[in-house]
Amino acid sequence: MFDEGTAKPCREPTPSGLIVDAEASRMGCLRDAMVNELRRRTLRTEDERNIRLEVLVGHGIRCEGRIRDEALLTELNAA
Repeated sequence: MFDEGTAKPCREPTPSGLIVDAEASRMGCLRDAMVNELRRRTLRTEDERNIRLEVLVGHGIRCEGRIRDEALLTELNAA
């Protein structure tokens, strides 16, 4: 019915769309760097701990759809 290899994509990305894709990818890299920095830091106050947990949980859900890090789950339960 259809010839293999002749199908064209439904949409071709526009130059603006390519810029948006690149910026979204760049933002993902910045989020990853921020999360890695938060994991590395020593926390001084309970507020810092709460903000750290909020960011790590949000990042885990955004990236994995759930929290897979057992240490983070343990830390959440202890909080």
